[in-house]
Amino acid sequence: MQQTPTAPEPSRAALRRLALRLGLPFVTLDPARAEEPDYVDVGPLAASLIPEPVCRARRVLAIAFHGGVVTVATPDPFADVRDLTDRPVRVVATTGEDLEAAFAHVFGAPAPAHGRLGERLIATGAVTGEQVAAALVLQARGGGRLGELLVHAGATGEREVALALAGQLDLPYADTEEAEPDQHAVALVPERLARALRVVPLAAGPGWLELAVSEPLTGAQRDELAEAAGGREIRARLAAPRALEALLRRVHATEHATLARTSLFMRFPDESAARVLSPAQRRAGAALVVAVLVGLLAAPGTTATIVLGAAAAFIVAATATRLALAFGALGRGGGLAVTDAELAGLDEHRLPTYTVLVPLLREAAVLGRLLAALAALDYPRHLLDVRLLVEADDAETLAAAERAALPPHVTLVEVPPGAPRTKPRALAYGLLLARGERLVVYDAEDRPPPDQLKAAVAAFGRAGARVACLQARLAPFNAERGLLERWFAADYAVQFDLLLPALAARRAPLPLGGTSNHFVTERLVDLGGWDPFNVTEDADLGIRLHKVGLRTAVLDSTTLEEAPGELGNWLRQRSRWSKGHVQTLLVHLRHPVRLVRRLGVRGALTFALVLGGALVPLLAAPLWLLTTLWFLTGPPWLGDVFPGAVFHLAAVGALAGTVGAVLLAVAGTLQRGRFGSVRHALLAPLAWGLIAVAAWRGVLQLPTRPHLWEKTEHGLDQPEAA
Repeated sequence: MQQTPTAPEPSRAALRRLALRLGLPFVTLDPARAEEPDYVDVGPLAASLIPEPVCRARRVLAIAFHGGVVTVATPDPFADVRDLTDRPVRVVATTGEDLEAAFAHVFGAPAPAHGRLGERLIATGAVTGEQVAAALVLQARGGGRLGELLVHAGATGEREVALALAGQLDLPYADTEEAEPDQHAVALVPERLARALRVVPLAAGPGWLELAVSEPLTGAQRDELAEAAGGREIRARLAAPRALEALLRRVHATEHATLARTSLFMRFPDESAARVLSPAQRRAGAALVVAVLVGLLAAPGTTATIVLGAAAAFIVAATATRLALAFGALGRGGGLAVTDAELAGLDEHRLPTYTVLVPLLREAAVLGRLLAALAALDYPRHLLDVRLLVEADDAETLAAAERAALPPHVTLVEVPPGAPRTKPRALAYGLLLARGERLVVYDAEDRPPPDQLKAAVAAFGRAGARVACLQARLAPFNAERGLLERWFAADYAVQFDLLLPALAARRAPLPLGGTSNHFVTERLVDLGGWDPFNVTEDADLGIRLHKVGLRTAVLDSTTLEEAPGELGNWLRQRSRWSKGHVQTLLVHLRHPVRLVRRLGVRGALTFALVLGGALVPLLAAPLWLLTTLWFLTGPPWLGDVFPGAVFHLAAVGALAGTVGAVLLAVAGTLQRGRFGSVRHALLAPLAWGLIAVAAWRGVLQLPTRPHLWEKTEHGLDQPEAA
């Protein structure tokens, strides 16, 4: 791609004198002057050090490579060519005529102008030659399409690139921002096919169908569309990708909203929490309630003994399991660690496209911090597909996002109104048109380390084909702000630094965290994505992954997030977690035999003890009260329902639970390296009363408001954080 100089180039003699004054060697490159003493014969190997399009655009040529230094010839002795290669550069002077002769000798004749997207964009004034040359350098280093690189560099817009590309490919252009597709044409192509191929039917006739496409269709795609459209001839119009996606969402708004809500339930009804109890569970629950009531009437002491004894036995077993897992991981990394050398060795030409889903609800206050954290991600922009999922009626967050002037790799997606109004429904909607081969979920307040996406790519590369998810560690950035935040930090340290790495090491089911889980997108789609009706969609998804034979590993990379420090906020979050844990237990225990077949006896027990062990001790607060009452006063009536054997078991459970909570909190705090917070971890049992209240509150919501999502407010630390 040749640029016309703005001023006549100096003669050979003048350029030789100028180079001599500047201390630059002068070389002859024209093969017709091979007899001259300063002639250099440029071979294809040396010339390949800088791509041909860059050479023609910048009027330079790599002519030698010795001792790690690239020698670059140019007719402009003042040109700065250091950005053309990662290696040290030595500049020599040559004439423009010699450079053209060397181009013809090494590269052959230039391609016709209509074959070059960059020249078309320059001709229309959409970009400058310097911008095209810079994009070509980026392309040589990390791959990508020239048009995408120019858009992500801010040189031009998608519309201008699509117009130039349409002219280059001899295709008509479709302005999808103003298009009103014919509904008859839309109905000819099934929504699933239109979404998979990213096409929108615009108009149709008796023997033809006109489509807007974001890239040329292959022969197989044309055949598939023609078959779906009753044998019609397919006529394609090229459109800008983001405008086309917006049109695709608009024409299929009803179908997409329905898919986000019901896709999992329609495909795998037994895996969905749309129903709190299955018919079999309702019958079993009713039978159990009747049995307990009859028992209390006929033999109240014996019945109470059995119920209390069973609860105490489960708590002892669950506490022992959690302690064994945690202390087995203490002092060990337990996650997939990626070294700096591995990150540096990643080939950017082979990096996958990465979708980042960020569900937002009333998050205008933290949007600026979120966008800064996303902008800091060290990943090629043309391979990033960031989607801000904002509820359509959240005017404040939508307005803040529109004011932010989002970069091209960030898409604002309005989630249509509907029930249940939950984070997983927004995620399910975002998944429908996600472009990435890999996908990660971040929350509004998250601060992932810049290298986390590349670290996940490297970790997936050596984790094995069965690993479909990587769970990064989570920790609060405001852990030192108050007592509630310190308790929260201790809980997170236990969960993400001890329990999850231990479960992963034993190939046991992992209840995922709500953020920073990285997926192989194809596996996530096959699984049905998130359950919109489960308010701890993360824990549920981790179990479903394991049930189909896939695995989750822990990524040794920590995302920082905000710990709730206001009591009401803290209680609402804990209530939602407890309610969701009950939902998850009920869903996956609908078919116990099937669960054991899929997870194995050990896996099924671990699932019940780990997830149930996080919940049952909280709901068993009345048992601890009875134990304390028996120990302190020993009223005669309590002996009838709380005989010595059960008391001893309950006492062991209470002691084990209390000591276990302290030990786990201290161990997690030490593992995270927060040595100054150990004294606060020792007070962890004091939080049990609050957590028990939250747990009962969440469980009592199940009969009437099972899918209510009580939002955790973020940005409450904004003054200090700023």
